[in-house]
Amino acid sequence: MRHYDLFLKNSDDISFEHVIAVLTTVFERVNSLRAEQIALLTHTTGECQVTSGKEQNMKVIQTLLEGYNLKTEVRKKSDRFKK
Repeated sequence: MRHYDLFLKNSDDISFEHVIAVLTTVFERVNSLRAEQIALLTHTTGECQVTSGKEQNMKVIQTLLEGYNLKTEVRKKSDRFKK
């Protein structure tokens, strides 16, 4: 089974408040503090990995987030740290 990461990408067109509201709505385990941290990391570094899992599941979440006008990217999880 291949695992994939879902990244939130920075967008200067979307407010922090919108990002926080979407993240707390979409992700059951993300509270407003964690959503704020994700939003800040995304803003300062250009992206933040928000979840990982099977490719099909990541694509579903990606479609959901993009429906709220958030920019995302799904990437195959790197194997560089596995032995």
